[in-house]
Amino acid sequence: MSSSTLPPSFINGLKGTLTLATVLGFLALSSYAFWATFQAEVEKPTLNSAYTYVTAGISSLIGGFYAEVFASKPSDVKAEESLLFSNVKALADETTTKRSGTGAHIALSVFSITAYTLVGVASIIVWISKPDLTADPIKGTATAFIGLALPIVRGYISQPR
Repeated sequence: MSSSTLPPSFINGLKGTLTLATVLGFLALSSYAFWATFQAEVEKPTLNSAYTYVTAGISSLIGGFYAEVFASKPSDVKAEESLLFSNVKALADETTTKRSGTGAHIALSVFSITAYTLVGVASIIVWISKPDLTADPIKGTATAFIGLALPIVRGYISQPR
């Protein structure tokens, strides 16, 4: 009997599906926390601790992954490509085993980066504008985003072109 290995196309699909599911889950959890915060008029909404921990964990997982990818210079940067595009391609390569960095893989990378950034920035703004009414998951996301955005920006700025 031969050793069984999964075909690369299956692995690509699985990694892409898990990435998309994680980002969509993060968006769903964050959306509910934002909704609860905006519904609060007198006291902070109380969400159970598991909700808070899962949201913070997913936020940190996504942010840490992006911090790793964006803090390191991709090895195959072409002269005509911007560093940002090269990093997006590197992220696409990390979320799949496909090395072309085109099509749906790039779209998934752009979607997930945009979603994480928008939720992170919105979390900071909501926490600053409604400090006494902000749900704990939003505070956790804002804190994780600040903590992970700093090394991303530092790594991005310090990379020679």
